[in-house]
Amino acid sequence: MRLEVLLFAEARERAGTDRLAIELPDEPAPTAGAVLETLARQPELAELVPRCRLAVAHRLAAGSDPVQPGDELALIPPVGGG
Repeated sequence: MRLEVLLFAEARERAGTDRLAIELPDEPAPTAGAVLETLARQPELAELVPRCRLAVAHRLAAGSDPVQPGDELALIPPVGGG
């Protein structure tokens, strides 16, 4: 299954693009956790991904949440502030 992940802030800067296309097997059913694992294998994102969350269809997802073709996926990096 081909999925597209939107990147923001530090993730976008590290990747040099605002979106990445990834491939996941159809079986077992893909999950948000599998998306994060795949993104963590990208050298430029490897250090950042463990601190990120994944949004699926505008909602923060748990690792076991399923992803479907056509879902809007977004890698949400940590936000600093004070």
